[in-house]
Amino acid sequence: MRALLILFAAGTVHAAPAVKAATPTAASVAGTWEGTLAVSPAVKLRLRFSLVATDGNLSGWLVSVDQGNAEISLSRAVLDGPKLVLEAASIGAVFEGHLSDQAGKTIPGTFTQRGLALPLTLEHTGAAATRARPQLPKAPFPYDDHEVTVAGTAGVSLAGSLTEPKGAGPFPAVVLITGSGLQDRDESLFGHKPFLVLADALTRRGIAVLRLDDRGMGGSKGEVHNATTFDFADDTRAALKFLRARPEIKKDAVGLVGHSEGGVIASLVAASNPDVAFVVLLASTGLSGAKIIESQVQHLMKAAGAPAADITTHVDQQRTIDAIVVGEKDDAKLQARLQESLKHLPPSEQTRILHEAMIPWFRKFLALDPAESLRKISCPVLALGGTLDLQVIATENLPAIRAALEAGGNKAVTTTALPSLNHLFQTAKTGLPDEYAQIEETMSPTVLKAVGDFILAPRKK
Repeated sequence: MRALLILFAAGTVHAAPAVKAATPTAASVAGTWEGTLAVSPAVKLRLRFSLVATDGNLSGWLVSVDQGNAEISLSRAVLDGPKLVLEAASIGAVFEGHLSDQAGKTIPGTFTQRGLALPLTLEHTGAAATRARPQLPKAPFPYDDHEVTVAGTAGVSLAGSLTEPKGAGPFPAVVLITGSGLQDRDESLFGHKPFLVLADALTRRGIAVLRLDDRGMGGSKGEVHNATTFDFADDTRAALKFLRARPEIKKDAVGLVGHSEGGVIASLVAASNPDVAFVVLLASTGLSGAKIIESQVQHLMKAAGAPAADITTHVDQQRTIDAIVVGEKDDAKLQARLQESLKHLPPSEQTRILHEAMIPWFRKFLALDPAESLRKISCPVLALGGTLDLQVIATENLPAIRAALEAGGNKAVTTTALPSLNHLFQTAKTGLPDEYAQIEETMSPTVLKAVGDFILAPRKK
């Protein structure tokens, strides 16, 4: 689950006018590009794009310098002649521009989010910084890696990777489920690929792993704008069915591993499907979405050193917004009530909040109480949280998860708070999101081992 304090949100692409320039290559565009967004006369935000060229293709990350320096992975970086498109789907941000001079050192264009399009000119400031990621798996691999496609419902087609141990099987298997925001099969974020690292670790231990691009990401297709957590649960059901139909998979040993909101999705699927053999919840929630967001505001601001009075003000404001969104079902009345409650805020902030409040996913997420699904799960469950997780607080959510499972009669429940780990299960110092990209570790070996041990543990038939 992304920190919900990030300013940016979804928008549409607006093309900048083309300007003649020498035809660039990925290698010539690679490096660091910086520019300043004039959000309002009083608010200016510095943005930094770091682009890396590999085999003629671009990848990279975005940093909002004035919002904590957190690195946000680019989901798309496309160079078509002088035209450059950079997209961070996890925050719904798109930059589209054209290299404007023969030296290729400036790119005027448009940055778009939440329906708000702003001019942005990027200037080349140096080579892109490289980040050490020592856990990133490198070929050759001691297992098979298959490119697969899973057919979902209502025109959804999910592209992904199925890694399997060598041999005929049958193998125990898992579906990995990403957290909130559109993500690729590796759950790429902040320069890390947590699901690639997790899949590699599990497959080396004899477990088949299916990980998929979210609908609308990578090679996957499907309606995204109106999709909610419940639609993503349908995608997971399709993935589960796909795995169980394969002859090399042990049908009574197929489970779900969900990170953050992915854990909520895993709970929804397991609650209605007795074929799920086990569930692993990684930094998942046991409280309603509204309570989670209010908790995020409080704990992230406190860790960042905000004054107590400011924290109280923001938490109260968030609680008011959440109550209106959850309680008002009529769109027109919802917008009117929110406008009245937000009139003391700057116009740009009002627009941002109003847009977010109308997104179907957000409205469903606020009202969704994971306890309702957890009470219906009968298979073994492992729930892990980090003591430095400031997005899903372990001391608040792990007890709620256990209580709901046990209230439904589930006795095969293990909940563990792991010291010094953040929301991504990295060994951290503060737990703040701006630390994620700075940490070399992608996922703690303690977590990788605990998940593998749980999946391979002998169980009664």
